[in-house]
Amino acid sequence: MKIVALQGKGNIGKTTTLKLLILKILEKFPNSKIIYQYKDGIKDNQQLINKIKAQIDKEKRDRLSGVCRVLNVIIVLEINNKKIGICTYGDTKKLLVDAVKIFIENKCELCFSACLTTGETVDYLKSLDSAITIRKKRIIEINDKFEEINSEQAQEILNILIDYINS
Repeated sequence: MKIVALQGKGNIGKTTTLKLLILKILEKFPNSKIIYQYKDGIKDNQQLINKIKAQIDKEKRDRLSGVCRVLNVIIVLEINNKKIGICTYGDTKKLLVDAVKIFIENKCELCFSACLTTGETVDYLKSLDSAITIRKKRIIEINDKFEEINSEQAQEILNILIDYINS
């Protein structure tokens, strides 16, 4: 199992970028199957798309009002017979460890996760010897660029997934 970690300080858009990645995956691979979805057990792609879009909209409103509160996602998708895991949690080691266990149980081959720049989550991922990191682009102001940069970075990560799926 290979883990691609989106690394950055807290509250700079790692979770949002990974949620946008999920939306981009479901758009690019509409026949992908939801194998596992933490908490809600959603199995319908459109229902998941609606839920994630609503979360992103709520988080944007919260950010604009000065509140930093995000709803996280752990999901396993099957795309062209390959299992892909995505965990938007990355600031807490316990939640990241739980996500990796889920990925192992579901036999994921490639996973994506958020993690901080230092501390337990980074140390844990390094201990797995299967993680590579991508630095999250720092966004100084919360403005229209925030969404644009998150979307661009989600596309960059999607390209990694596409290369893997096509290999």
